[in-house]
Amino acid sequence: MARPLRIEYDGAWYHVMNRGLERRNIFREPKDYDHFISLLKEITEIFSIEIHAFSLMPNHYHLLIHTPKMGLSRAMRHLSGVYTQCFNKRYKRDGVLFRGRYKACLVDSNEYLTELVRYIHLNPVKAGLCQHPKEHLWTSHLYYLTDCKGYDWLFRDILREYGKTTRVARQNFDLMVRGNLSEEIIQAIEQPKNGIIGGDFFVSWVNENFVESRHKKAKEISRKEKELQSSVTGRDIIENIQHCYDVNLAELRSTIRGQRNEARSLAIYLMRHRLGSSLKTISRWFRVENEYVIAKTLSRFKKDLNEKTCLKRMREIEHAVLRKASP
Repeated sequence: MARPLRIEYDGAWYHVMNRGLERRNIFREPKDYDHFISLLKEITEIFSIEIHAFSLMPNHYHLLIHTPKMGLSRAMRHLSGVYTQCFNKRYKRDGVLFRGRYKACLVDSNEYLTELVRYIHLNPVKAGLCQHPKEHLWTSHLYYLTDCKGYDWLFRDILREYGKTTRVARQNFDLMVRGNLSEEIIQAIEQPKNGIIGGDFFVSWVNENFVESRHKKAKEISRKEKELQSSVTGRDIIENIQHCYDVNLAELRSTIRGQRNEARSLAIYLMRHRLGSSLKTISRWFRVENEYVIAKTLSRFKKDLNEKTCLKRMREIEHAVLRKASP
């Protein structure tokens, strides 16, 4: 099954969740919770995201995140990576900690923001860890109701909707959170529509502006590339690589045991992956009898593409070839 699209845009709201591999605990001791919270503060500072609610449970977590500027993926990669590394070191283990990528559902802030904060804060109550959400130290509800030091990074703007003074707002907010969540709200949060928590209008807006437009753009790019590639030949690629590396055809075809010929490998790679040439056709071009040699060259070269200089050269040659082919 294909991964759901990771949609990011300025001003987006997300309900972010993840749990331990095989539902194992990701928090074993109080210091684990505290460390994770310190990382939440860190990602707000480094990646300029806003955290409006959190709930840390023994084997999973919930976050409500707002991104004034896109940056969710980088922030979550930092959070998961650093926490896993420290957790493994602390408990002398290795391997993955979480079951996979975090799940991030887009949220319609006009309709579901308050209910989602409520849902997150009630998570430990639902799990039977406490009777009142403020009793669970690793849920943001307590920090909505008090002025605990060290939590100035937590955004509590939603309190403004519940009273003109801080005391009244906190009282009303607490009463709101402790109310019952409707089955309709629970279903909307736990069974989002294609990763979107929102009304029909919001879902349609996201699909039209990000999902459908992305597919349309990808198809358009693919169509244009195919049109250009249809007029590109192996000779075009060879000539551009000769020019870029300043080698003649004999040097391009040559191989010396124990030494890599980057120009030759790149030519083989582009003919295979940009022209769709068969291994047999490429073998003829480079006067190689065994097609396996070409396949092995391709396999080695894919690893070399991690090097920035090699990747840069490949992009330059691709663009040069396509420019030449375009009318």
